[in-house]
Amino acid sequence: MTDKTPTAVAVASSNITVVKDSDGRELHIKKLNTLEGAKLTRACGDAASNQPYMIYATLAASVRQIDDTPMQFPKSVDQVESLIGRLDDAGMEAVARWAESLAPQNQDDVWSAAKN
Repeated sequence: MTDKTPTAVAVASSNITVVKDSDGRELHIKKLNTLEGAKLTRACGDAASNQPYMIYATLAASVRQIDDTPMQFPKSVDQVESLIGRLDDAGMEAVARWAESLAPQNQDDVWSAAKN
């Protein structure tokens, strides 16, 4: 017998990380896969050539759920910007901290990540 809820089991098996932002919201975050990255680039259109914009867009698109509300993967610049606006500073900062935690911490980690 397990004490995990069905939601906890689903989250554990889906590579989703749950973090809280400074507003107390639970953000369910998942790293974009290759196809999602391509779709996001297409959705951003001309804005895809703007690297700082794509950092915001990628962080926002990584959010799969806010509290109990699932987030639709953005299919246009308007949807990307709506999601960024919904996350606001508190949400974007929490997602950025999560993304930083995925980055290699030293040169050995960089080589290890590159090989995998």
